[in-house]
Amino acid sequence: MKHSLFFYFFFLSSFVFGEETLVQIHWAEEFGKGGGTSIVLAFLSVIACTSFLERIVSTRSNLIIPSKLSRRLSASIKQRSRDAIKECIRSPKSLLGQCAFLVFTNHNKKISYEQNNQLVSELAGRKFAHHQSRLQALAVIAGLAPLLGLLGTMIGMIESFKLVSLYGDDGGAAILADSIAKALITTALGLIIAIPSLGAYHFFKFRLQKMMIEVEGAIDDLLQFLYFQK
Repeated sequence: MKHSLFFYFFFLSSFVFGEETLVQIHWAEEFGKGGGTSIVLAFLSVIACTSFLERIVSTRSNLIIPSKLSRRLSASIKQRSRDAIKECIRSPKSLLGQCAFLVFTNHNKKISYEQNNQLVSELAGRKFAHHQSRLQALAVIAGLAPLLGLLGTMIGMIESFKLVSLYGDDGGAAILADSIAKALITTALGLIIAIPSLGAYHFFKFRLQKMMIEVEGAIDDLLQFLYFQK
């Protein structure tokens, strides 16, 4: 899987950047030609980068379902040791630890299986809903950036044809070509921002769904052990 991803990104980078061409694009210079639309797109790129970094930190496995805790809890259930389970969840810092602590505490209070299951499901659901809501910034930017880029292109195209109407044949193709190039730069910038944002959104969404399934599985095993195994 890792090798296939490597070759995919290698192919994509070679396709985008390609070999040496007759014309080199200096993106720093072209950025200023986009006008006000480029400034808005730059602002969106800052938000996207900030949201990406925040999600990287907030969705770490140590904060949701630490592998060490998951292994210890699973081993304790297989050993049918309540003391070992209690030791695992003594100071819960992760979501899995908090859910397991809630289940264990409610069981000691003689709360029924159905009610205990509902309470822990509500806790996990609120946590994951919070994480999902923080992904909306990436989704909005992924949809908004291409539209802003297209808007900038349309404005630039209108200005280009205004130049044609003003100068007529005297302006030649050079003026029109330069104006169209300036107009298209905003579309390129919008896609450059939107594509990574959309990819990051689906990456974190899949990551959270995978973690949610793992947490639900671990908690269900704990509930089954506490209530139905003697």
